[in-house]
Amino acid sequence: MNKRLLTGMIAAGVAGTVLLTTASKSLGFAFTFSNTTPATIPDGDSSTSTPGIVSRDIVISDPGFISDLTVTITGLNHIFGGDLIATLTNVNTGTSVDLFNRIGRVAAPSYGFPIGDNSNFRGPYSFSNAFTGDIWAAATGGGPGFNIPAGNYAPSTFKTSGPNNVAPPSSLAPFTGQNLNSTWRLTVFDWLESDTGSFSGWTLSGNATPVPVPPQAIGTVLLAGLAAVKKLRNRKAKVGEDAAG
Repeated sequence: MNKRLLTGMIAAGVAGTVLLTTASKSLGFAFTFSNTTPATIPDGDSSTSTPGIVSRDIVISDPGFISDLTVTITGLNHIFGGDLIATLTNVNTGTSVDLFNRIGRVAAPSYGFPIGDNSNFRGPYSFSNAFTGDIWAAATGGGPGFNIPAGNYAPSTFKTSGPNNVAPPSSLAPFTGQNLNSTWRLTVFDWLESDTGSFSGWTLSGNATPVPVPPQAIGTVLLAGLAAVKKLRNRKAKVGEDAAG
């Protein structure tokens, strides 16, 4: 193989590597993963400050850097929404974020013993930073027989002051940039006794960007390919010489 041609192919390969790496950083992909194992939410015990706890994991092997997330809890049923806390955790990094936390409960001395809203969870509920629904406002004033409307809500967290019909904001932003290739855990806590609940599963969906292929890896493959081509050409040349002799 001509030395100039070989040098040109290597240079082109390096340029292609740069372009491929740059493109892989900008192109995104959508994902959806689910755990459909039903779960019973055990009763809590306020006298000992012991919650009932249940978790379900989604183990993802696909690599990618998180751009945004949506968490959907399917078939969530409980007759006292203010009892519950739901969190999303990336087990690999230890990052944990509230999806909702004791809806309607404001822990301030003037409220005495706050127990939270007594509306019911009935149905699927999705949580994302892209959603504007206020689950506290949706639940407030409904009463024991009222079902919190299923739908899309912004994440919310625990509240220490202010009105009990405005959700304190939480955020899934701490997961941005983390690797999708992780164990993701939904945990539901029940902090008061006298009622249990359940959910039928949960889904993690969103968008991510691919993990770039290291340029040196592509360069190594390219050089190996060029070496194989050169070896093949040399073999063909030798065969031609033998035939001519």
